[in-house]
Amino acid sequence: MSTPADAGSTDGPPRTVKCGTTPVEVLPNGSFDASTPPWVQDPVTPALLCGMPRITPVDGTTAACLGGTDSLTQTLTQPIALPAGLKTLTLTGEICIATTETAAADNDV
Repeated sequence: MSTPADAGSTDGPPRTVKCGTTPVEVLPNGSFDASTPPWVQDPVTPALLCGMPRITPVDGTTAACLGGTDSLTQTLTQPIALPAGLKTLTLTGEICIATTETAAADNDV
């Protein structure tokens, strides 16, 4: 089964995927290390992709480093093509929370 996408779309070229009980990786740049397809960052500054020594990525050299600016909503998005006939979708990932704050107060949500 192929995912529909034309060469000019932001979803990238068509890919052949096999549906079944084996998970299918549909996020082509999940480690943030490839330049294409790009992640769209909002707002554009401060840079949300980082690596050593600030954080050790799970794999690759880059991680998404969100937060660090009070009262600011930050997002990283990327359009993806899903296999035709998809009935369920599971999102998986890892989170690492680090802080340099020393006050005994809740500052992060």
